[in-house]
Amino acid sequence: MTDRLVPSAWLNVPSTDGFLDVGDSHSIYWRSFGHPDAIPVIALHGGPGSGSSPRHLTFFDPQIHRVIMFDQRGTGQSTPSATTIENTPQDLLDDIEKLRRHLSVECWLVFGVSWGGCLAFLYSQSHPQVSTGLVLAGLSNRHEHQTAWILEERARLLPERHEEFLKALAHDDHADPIAAYYRKSLSPDRKSRLEATYAVWVLEADLEGPEPQTLPMMSLDEIDASMVNRAMIYLHYWANKTFLPHGHLLINPSVLTELPVVMVHGASDWVCPLSGAQQVADSIEGSQLIVVPGAGHSPYSADMMQALRESIVATGQR
Repeated sequence: MTDRLVPSAWLNVPSTDGFLDVGDSHSIYWRSFGHPDAIPVIALHGGPGSGSSPRHLTFFDPQIHRVIMFDQRGTGQSTPSATTIENTPQDLLDDIEKLRRHLSVECWLVFGVSWGGCLAFLYSQSHPQVSTGLVLAGLSNRHEHQTAWILEERARLLPERHEEFLKALAHDDHADPIAAYYRKSLSPDRKSRLEATYAVWVLEADLEGPEPQTLPMMSLDEIDASMVNRAMIYLHYWANKTFLPHGHLLINPSVLTELPVVMVHGASDWVCPLSGAQQVADSIEGSQLIVVPGAGHSPYSADMMQALRESIVATGQR
């Protein structure tokens, strides 16, 4: 985590950090911001593969919240770095529980952005007794729904970007480009790994806002090691259908009907379509889907930040 990303309001707030051995030769790096007696929150980062960011503190009040975050397996400062071994959602859910017990947190608010929202949703279905509520931003509704959106629906809307995404593949690999790029990401050949990384970059570059931007120029030589590592883990989850047996997040939604569940989503999200969040909201009685007009995938636009802050305060009071 980079301290320069810590919001000014949080700079003089107590913080602690450390490493937790979670087994399977993995050690996760965690950090806690805020007073020990404040309302605990677990903030789950996006990706998969991105690593945590203190910028998520933007959504919380240092006088009210204690925000806990960690680098998921293979990401950030967690060790080993950039590994797909023993790296599945169930492993990550187990890590969250081990961290909760390690920090002696009885229960907490569960917050997640994008892929972190997916993980938060799975966690609270598995551990509703320690979840006081969920607030999810730009929910990634893995796997089937988002895959169809990106590779079919969005491909028709942004055909030039989709062609750029496919350009490093043989025509026979176009039927399953994710599997093909995953093989490239694991290849000992450096160029193959860079091509896979570039393809992942093409899928998301300049699509955070409400209007898709022209894809910027980037050469393979500009790709750094952190991008390669992220792409490998990202493709690992996607090629394996996020390890979800039914291809969706609804593993036990009935347990969430007693919890406040709030999803905040940009009306023009080009990364995680609004229809995916709507599908989840329709499956959970009492859940709330807040659609932010004029917002895209980024949770940091002014209207998204306001909606998230209000949702976090309201959820914590229920």
